[in-house]
Amino acid sequence: MRVSIASRDAELGAITRFLDSLAARPEILVLEGEPGIGKTTLWLAAVEQARERGFRVLSCRPSAAEARLSYASLGDMLADASRSVVDTLPEPQRRAIDFVLLRADGEGVVSDHRAVGAALLSVLNRLASDMPVLLAIDDLQWVDTPSAQVIEFAIRRLSSSVGVVAALRTGERGGREPWLRLPDPGRVQQVRVGPLSLGALHQMLHEGTGRSFPRPVLARIHQVSGGNPYFALELARETGRSDAGNLAVALPDTLAHHVRARVAGIHPAVRRALLAAAALAEPTTKLIQLAVGADRVAAERLLEDAEERGVITIDGHRVRFTHPLLATGVYAAAPPADRRGMHRRLAGITTDPEERARHLAQAAIHFDAATTAALDVGAARARSRGAPAAAAELLELAIKLGADTAERRIRLARHHFDAGDPARARMLLEETVAGLPAGATRAEALHLLAVVRLHDDSYLESAGYLQQALGEAGAELGLRVRILIQLLFVLVNLGRIPDALELTSGSMADAERLGDPGLLAKALAASVMIRFLSGHGLDEPTLRRALNLEDPDTPGPVMLRPALVASLLLAWTGRLDQAADRLLSIRHRCLERGEEGDLMFTAFHLVIVQCWRGNLAGARLIAEDTLERAVQLGTGFSLAIALAARANVVAYAGLPDEARRAAREALAIFERGSCLASRSGRP
Repeated sequence: MRVSIASRDAELGAITRFLDSLAARPEILVLEGEPGIGKTTLWLAAVEQARERGFRVLSCRPSAAEARLSYASLGDMLADASRSVVDTLPEPQRRAIDFVLLRADGEGVVSDHRAVGAALLSVLNRLASDMPVLLAIDDLQWVDTPSAQVIEFAIRRLSSSVGVVAALRTGERGGREPWLRLPDPGRVQQVRVGPLSLGALHQMLHEGTGRSFPRPVLARIHQVSGGNPYFALELARETGRSDAGNLAVALPDTLAHHVRARVAGIHPAVRRALLAAAALAEPTTKLIQLAVGADRVAAERLLEDAEERGVITIDGHRVRFTHPLLATGVYAAAPPADRRGMHRRLAGITTDPEERARHLAQAAIHFDAATTAALDVGAARARSRGAPAAAAELLELAIKLGADTAERRIRLARHHFDAGDPARARMLLEETVAGLPAGATRAEALHLLAVVRLHDDSYLESAGYLQQALGEAGAELGLRVRILIQLLFVLVNLGRIPDALELTSGSMADAERLGDPGLLAKALAASVMIRFLSGHGLDEPTLRRALNLEDPDTPGPVMLRPALVASLLLAWTGRLDQAADRLLSIRHRCLERGEEGDLMFTAFHLVIVQCWRGNLAGARLIAEDTLERAVQLGTGFSLAIALAARANVVAYAGLPDEARRAAREALAIFERGSCLASRSGRP
């Protein structure tokens, strides 16, 4: 998996330094990590790099089945040594190697590993006299004991440019301790191979499956897999584009087998306690005790049994699975009736409204008005705390239980959009619009669809949806004002500033008549910006009024918020430090609230301002993060924005060729869409 290598800069750096050091003295590099984390990929990279440098590589890749076979690993390693070198050894050493390689006739079997060790040492020294030598051992834990004794004997006596790189699986119960040693412990380096980041995992999955996953699905895969590339790839192959919730109730056979092996033989009562822990968002010893209906001592014994088996850890009163995959596997392995029964008990003891709603829904098998109401409340609470993906999951549960209404689908689409899945939001809205008669509800859906299309480089389509929505809004003044404010933004970005200017007076009058401070703030801010762009100067009193009226907790597209408008006007009038501070604050808020789509707009303007200020390092960090997020969002417009931001940074950094490449890529995306369709005026 080449992409996982590309994301392992620290580990690759350690490999390079290790190979560099071998010219001076023998060294050992051990790559440690759990199964599937990418140790072997890095080990292969080390072998490839050594060969490119002209090293002689002697390698072995033992398996669990070979761990009981004498000299299996050493035989594989010596098979890579040339016969001409072996033939120059003293007769006892040559015969020792022939026995290891099964080339002798069986007489005089070697029984002393030191004789074989001396032969191996001679082979290594003679090879190293011509070129550096690398002993490469994958799955160090499976090296058979005779081979381990011989290899350790030889490497402790090396004095020439010979190194050892090994991959070691950790987390195995009953496994052997690492046995590779040198006289100087400082020459043995152990590198922990940790989980992939969300961005690196996305790139690896895209290359491994040929599919792009929206951020909520990707985040769930990352959570369940613990950032383990192998686990993540197996999960991704079984996961639909928007099936993040399915990972809670199903695992691919390969991973289910892994979980079964870890929990095999556990008593049913312990499994019940583990099911409670897996079903809880924040499992504690007290909640698990209540869920299983045991007294404190009995519940502690159940949990301690699971802890001794390495399935969970107990930290004070908190309970954690040793790997997230185990929690998913335990939950998935339980019979559906047991899962529903556990959720029913947990709904009765959980006080958090959001979690209680989730348990009620997962315990239900038919429509229930009280459960649906709880899910609506829970979704609103999740959205208010900046978790739109969780809000979407709760509304999905309500719809699956039979509470499928147009209003709920529109809210669900908003949550998916804010969580970074515009494709899912668009599909929901297009289905909803197609099934609704003309009217205020359809106008609401069209308005949100226009917002979604903005993020997919379809400004002309967005303008069309908004004009259609305006015609269907009827007497709903609040809806009309929201549509008008959005339309002002679209017209400005289509280059139709005179048209936008004509609408500002009416939109402000409607907003004043409505009496909604938040909408009035947006209408005032839009008016200030449009008049500024029209050459009428900066109306600072009106802008201050807009900022004073703004409620930062009111959800809505970031491009319409007075705070963002004020930031841009500060930048355009030369107050760059103030503009940067405001934009950083808005960016932080978007991150806190999980508003992935809004980060694109904020980041682009922040990159420009940081470049103007001369803070190229800060601008580059934001541009790189924005590009990574844009790839995960999977929309052309987001990618074009990110590429345009990158083009600005590298241009200011004095890299014209790189700037032109990024700018051309961004321009090609814009030209495929409609952003550039009417720069000279009306479409």
